[in-house]
Amino acid sequence: MKITRPAKEVEVCDFCQSDSYLQECHVCHKKYCLVHDGLVAGSFGFTTICRDCARRVDVHVVCEKYAKRLAPIYKARNEALKRLPVYLDGEKVEG
Repeated sequence: MKITRPAKEVEVCDFCQSDSYLQECHVCHKKYCLVHDGLVAGSFGFTTICRDCARRVDVHVVCEKYAKRLAPIYKARNEALKRLPVYLDGEKVEG
């Protein structure tokens, strides 16, 4: 069976025009796909910024400021996770 579908309007990445999973950069407000996701070292990877904004010095300054506050929280979380029991195939592993 054949059907005709009308053309549809879709949002695309402002950098490569991909219509895959998109996010909006908190800094420049452009839409970007996962390929153009920005990463700022030391920010624990929880930034919603594009690759272009991730290169900005002022963005790094803000991320560094908050990383100092976040570091103890993530360290405490990781230590708590290490204390959880280990399970293998549904059975608790002692040791």
